[in-house]
Amino acid sequence: MADIKRLNYFNFQFLVDRDFEDEQAYHLQMRRRHNRQMHTPGVADGFTVTKAAGNQVRISPGTAVDRNGREIVLADERVYTLVTGGNNVDVFLTISYQDISDPADRYTQGGIDDFTRVTERPKIEDTSSAPPADSPSLLLARIRLNATGVIDSDAAINTTVRVVAFARLGPKSVVTAQLADGTVTLAKLAAEAQPTAAIVDALGGVNRIVAQINAGNGIIARPRVEPEVLSSVVSFQSLPLNVEVSSNDIDPGFGPGVVSVDLGLDDFDTASASVSGDGSFGRPVLLRSQVNRDTGTFRVFAKRTAAGGPTQLIRVRWYASRPQLVAESSAAISVTVTPAAPNLAGNTTQVFTAVVSNVPNASDRQVNWTITETNAGTLSALTAPTATTGATATYTSPVLSGTYHVVATSVADPTKSNSATVTVTADIAVNPSRTSANLIPNQFVDISATVINTPNPGITWSVTAGGGTLSTPNQPSTRYTAPAAAGTYIVTAASVADPTKKATITMSVVAVSISAAADDASISAGSQTVVRATITPAFADNRANWALTSGGGSVSPGQGTTTTYSAPTSTGTTANIVATSVADPSKTRTVTITVSAPPPPPPPPPPGKLGARAVPIEENIVAERSAPIDSPAASTDEKTASTAEKPRAFLRPIKRAPSDVPPEPQKKKK
Repeated sequence: MADIKRLNYFNFQFLVDRDFEDEQAYHLQMRRRHNRQMHTPGVADGFTVTKAAGNQVRISPGTAVDRNGREIVLADERVYTLVTGGNNVDVFLTISYQDISDPADRYTQGGIDDFTRVTERPKIEDTSSAPPADSPSLLLARIRLNATGVIDSDAAINTTVRVVAFARLGPKSVVTAQLADGTVTLAKLAAEAQPTAAIVDALGGVNRIVAQINAGNGIIARPRVEPEVLSSVVSFQSLPLNVEVSSNDIDPGFGPGVVSVDLGLDDFDTASASVSGDGSFGRPVLLRSQVNRDTGTFRVFAKRTAAGGPTQLIRVRWYASRPQLVAESSAAISVTVTPAAPNLAGNTTQVFTAVVSNVPNASDRQVNWTITETNAGTLSALTAPTATTGATATYTSPVLSGTYHVVATSVADPTKSNSATVTVTADIAVNPSRTSANLIPNQFVDISATVINTPNPGITWSVTAGGGTLSTPNQPSTRYTAPAAAGTYIVTAASVADPTKKATITMSVVAVSISAAADDASISAGSQTVVRATITPAFADNRANWALTSGGGSVSPGQGTTTTYSAPTSTGTTANIVATSVADPSKTRTVTITVSAPPPPPPPPPPGKLGARAVPIEENIVAERSAPIDSPAASTDEKTASTAEKPRAFLRPIKRAPSDVPPEPQKKKK
């Protein structure tokens, strides 16, 4: 046999990967050798198997050792879907040791493609038959599928078929000093290690219980049972009709405390006397007892109701015992909910029944149903209790896995309630941040999605061909940009953990259109009008950019749904105003406004002399002028203004009194 070698390290030693592999191999081999020699293969701890869904089981964390001494460790709870199917068949669930290379540990730098770790991940399988005795697989449970090919309940999962790992110990190598209190029970002992009655009897000595076991067959022998029930007779020599007579205090010897007493007529002194009563179940003698707990004694009371004379002897047989006391109970209102702990899939229903006890009427058996947690399902189809049935409610489980509580509270006594614990194991589901969006061409919207019922939150996004772009198609959040063409497009979010689980978002892309019109299409010079723009669709930006592209006048600056056009003051024109959509600058609309020219000014008065009492009309021109109105210069300016472009003006008559009219200049005589 080859020697066992382990690595020896020293300074300046050159090590390669084989050296580290040998180091690990040494420790693995020695540990597995220890397991094979010191332990039997089997389940050491955990690996509880319960129903998760129709054909799924939940396996708790656990540790086991296989026949090769390899440890099988499941660190986290695992939900396993059965592969083997069938109706009314048994499925055998097994677990075995497995080495794998996890992609998360892959190393691909410097031209190297290898893995930095070896992952020990248990392999869980199911078959239609139990594994052979020499198989490296360990049997965890035998699962019964019903007539429809699913698991009815946890009762259909039998874990007693598994083998439990034991320690291999030498004969008489364990003494009581090495065992903690309560660690060794009969259920933990193998059949050959369980003591026989003969051994117990031989070891018992003065032990009260052991001494009662009949040596050899494990049956308690009647002569050796210490009396736990005492009996005797009280004789009543004279028992008058309808008069209750009592005995003296009777001490059964149990000491202070509770004493249970049963009574019966032992016999009559006269052979022909009846002790069974008449046909209407009347009794010749009424019996009762009264116990004094302080002393542990009791008295027997008797009263003759018929038959016999007052001197007839009556013997009363009593039986006294010391019962084992348990918790006291009461007749208070109580509520019971069934089923108490169902396992459900997501979005499935379960009918719960609530029974209120210790109430006189059916109306007092009413309950209020609630769910303790939020977003934990719904209750519907509530029914009232009847004289023979309880109140019911139909519970619909949520789509999110978890543990929830359905509570029924008594209406008669709201302090009394009971709850059912519901374990929901739901399928993986994808929940998008929205289900639809309305966009205009080339507009974007931020969207996201969450994955429930799996620790992997990964999302893969996709969109129909030509339906736009996605900024980050492999992240939980992304930005969708609509295409230039209007239409309806579908964006899909699929779970990375299970690509068959997905959700969709409908993107409705609507082209932008614009219309515009002026309140008045024809205005006079110097006036104003409002020009209005209408943008569709309604969810698009309804503002427009305004510009005067031709003609005189001006428009108010800025973006908006309206603008104000101001016409020139002195000339007519045709103005073209362009409205450009802010949402889609390729969409424009032109509005034409006709501006009429102002009327010509009135002609100046003809030249001549003003009469002595004439009232001149002066043209008051609102403009910059420096000369007085009736100066010669003013007259010249007026003539000039009549031939040139005149400023805006209005006429105002000026009246003067005759005394205000300047006198006519006097001619000089020649």
